[in-house]
Amino acid sequence: FAAFGDDIARCAASGDILQALEILRRCRRYHDGPQTWLIGAKLSLLADNGPDCLNYLVRLLRELDSPLREEGYRCLMEYYRASGEAAKADSIAAELNPASSQ
Repeated sequence: FAAFGDDIARCAASGDILQALEILRRCRRYHDGPQTWLIGAKLSLLADNGPDCLNYLVRLLRELDSPLREEGYRCLMEYYRASGEAAKADSIAAELNPASSQ
């Protein structure tokens, strides 16, 4: 996964999100799990592809034992903010940071 991850990061950093998504697609043939789903969600969000972003997040958030669930919820919060749904984003933020919402 590391070689794919380096290539994805390089493309994303240079702004070539579509190439990063293509590398991720190839990566998922060999490594399809919570880490790739989170990366896919974030790249899809950057590519303005809401349906794919949500698809990756649903897969990630269904994994009850994934240590990446909180980061998945943060990505979902970013999706809602980008979609203009501030109330939903604020609701997730309140759940992630209960002490700051009191």
